[in-house]
Order: sequence, then structure tokens, then C-alpha cells
Amino acid sequence: ARTLFSGVIEENEEYYAITRDGKYGFKSLQQGENDNILAVYDMENTYSNPVLLEKSGGYGINIKVFNSNRKAIIAGFATDLLTIWDLQTGEIIDTLDIQSGNARAFDFIDDSKCLVGVRGIVRLYDMNSRNIIKSYIPKGYDGRYKDITKISFSPDKKYFATGDTDGLVTIWSFDNENELVSFKTHK
Repeated sequence: ARTLFSGVIEENEEYYAITRDGKYGFKSLQQGENDNILAVYDMENTYSNPVLLEKSGGYGINIKVFNSNRKAIIAGFATDLLTIWDLQTGEIIDTLDIQSGNARAFDFIDDSKCLVGVRGIVRLYDMNSRNIIKSYIPKGYDGRYKDITKISFSPDKKYFATGDTDGLVTIWSFDNENELVSFKTHK
């Protein structure tokens, strides 16, 4: 569930994740004796000071950047909420009312709409208001309590697919609140 990047990185540089466009790199830095923090590096100017993301714990299982590269939504520790940071200041902008560790899979339809999968249920969020626009709830399968680990869109963005920790793949239509079909495959 990590962001992938294709490009040149300086030798001996290790990043936790790099945004799709290659603009930002994320590293976990030691802060204090027992604490880590997630640091954001400008990949075009790797010698600039990193932006430290407050209360980030230095850990992220999924990182997506949106709003013209100004904000990031990051899933991390299970005890924390899914959090949105300002990438210029490092400050927390807001949280969504979902446990971060269970929100392993999320992706943006566009800069203002994000799908978040938690425990077999997928929620469509308005990222401007942070309100849930629609919930997609499984009806015909046992995936209600399994963590979704991947969300993918059809090219026309009329459908999306989810995959969970048990290898259950589910196809959804944005128009329907219940799944169209689901089937078991590899995990």
C-alpha cells in the first residue's frame, strides 16, 4: 500500500515513501530518546530542511498527497485517527473519525473526494468538509470485519475494487451502496 515512484534518488538516501509525482519523500527520524517523527523532504531540493509532521510517530502504512501537493493524508498507528497534515507547516489540519491502523487502503477520486476502506466498509469522504458523502456496505459476503488493503478504480471511475486481508476481491459501483460481486483470490 505504499506510494510508488519512478525516478533518480541520491545515493545512500532511504525514504519510507515517495509521492507519485516525485515531489516529496518521507523519512522516519529519531526525535528524543524514544520518539520518532515523520519528516517530509522536498525531492527537488534535498538539502533543504525537512518539514516535521507533528504527532506523526514516524510511521505511515499509506501516504497520499492531495490539494496541489499541499496536504497529505497518512494512515499510521492503530490507536490514532486517520490524520491530514499540512506539508508546508507540518501541522495537523484535521482527523477523520476512523482508526488509522485499520484505514490501510484509501485513494483519491479527485482532490476533494477520497475513498477510505475500513473493516470491509468503504466510505466516500468530502475532503473539504470532512463529511461522509456515502458508505458502501457489504451485503452478500463475510468481509464486514476484514481490513481492506487495496482500492483500485476502473479507468472511467464508475467502478472500484477492494481487496482485503483474506484475499476477498469486491467490485463496487459508485452508484450502489452494496457490492456488485465478490470472489476469493490470493491475499
